[in-house]
Amino acid sequence: MRRVGWITRDTEVERNYWLNCQKPASQFFVRTNPGYVEGNGLLTLVPFDGPNLSEGMRRFGASQARRRVSSLKSRLGMETHRRLPLGRIGKMLRDAPLFRQLPDWDLDHLAEVVQVVHHLPGQHVIRKGEPGDAMYVIADGAAFIQVPGEGGEELLIDEIATGEAFGEMALLAGEPRSASVRAASELTLLRIGREPFLKLLAADRDLRDAIWDAYVMRSFRSYMLGVKRFAHLDAQARMRWIRGGRRVEIAAGGQHEPTEASFVFVAAGRVDVERGSDWIALTAPALVEIGGPTKITSAAGAVLSLLGRPEAGAATGGGAAA
Repeated sequence: MRRVGWITRDTEVERNYWLNCQKPASQFFVRTNPGYVEGNGLLTLVPFDGPNLSEGMRRFGASQARRRVSSLKSRLGMETHRRLPLGRIGKMLRDAPLFRQLPDWDLDHLAEVVQVVHHLPGQHVIRKGEPGDAMYVIADGAAFIQVPGEGGEELLIDEIATGEAFGEMALLAGEPRSASVRAASELTLLRIGREPFLKLLAADRDLRDAIWDAYVMRSFRSYMLGVKRFAHLDAQARMRWIRGGRRVEIAAGGQHEPTEASFVFVAAGRVDVERGSDWIALTAPALVEIGGPTKITSAAGAVLSLLGRPEAGAATGGGAAA
């Protein structure tokens, strides 16, 4: 190792991604080089000999050929698919944390309806505002989750990698895509259409709960980026806050009185909040502080997360956070 004085210019999102990435290479790098953001780095030397040069050229040629084919199909408006054995698709699904609790029978059935899709770096998989017709599991590669910034640029809110799922939010809520997803590297995805996805949820309560919990956390993470009141909370503190919450579903026409909560996050649906003489109508995503007896009503159903107070001494005061 050698101190070179360069400082890594990564964002808070990128830093948290690498610190929590489950890839063995990333874990090794962070474990052996915890001060990488201070300007230190690891240097890996590979012998420049015949076998290594030959293998490098072979891999480079194959990668370039795949890029040209995929680029041509993209320009022609064709989706790029790959054919994979059902057994390999099943293993990819089994390796994804979201589906690990499913029995082999359900995984084998799901593998039969999965579509394998390939994207080149920089290509959009989904765009904010599009209708949600499928969810995805990353079989190989990494992707950026982005939302429009105030100046029209795309703001990075998360990076996801192999085994992680996305796109389920629009399917669950029946609403347009809440964010864009763009390939950060060559990306192989397992695409699961709306109908088989909803059938799977109806048949497996544990999976349904796991996906709704992931939905709430992802919705909260995106929403909190625009809340100045809690700007002092870093990404990890915000995630600890929402993980400590309790998810509550209100049926159409139902009510809930959150007696034990300090805040309520409306993750999906629309609600009316009555606090004494105050009345507020909220549409997800929204965060409201509870002060005294409160009654929440939803005409068409909603999903809430009941939260305590965040760490780091958040400011107090009534009303919805905005």
